[in-house]
Amino acid sequence: MGKVIAWYQQEIHAVRRSPASSPGRLEQLIEEYTACVRDRERLRDAGVEEAQRLGTLYAARLKELETTGP
Repeated sequence: MGKVIAWYQQEIHAVRRSPASSPGRLEQLIEEYTACVRDRERLRDAGVEEAQRLGTLYAARLKELETTGP
């Protein structure tokens, strides 16, 4: 989960630095980043099944982000 959050942070910074970026792209990245942070907070109180589900979800998301982007 931390790697996915870091990926979004990096992309947000890149979009903010690029004058050619669309505002919609920045908004999308921020929304997805915020959802990840919320999931990380939920993980603190999650049971074993929920923690495993989130781990699987974020492992797949990281793989997707690294190969294709959001």
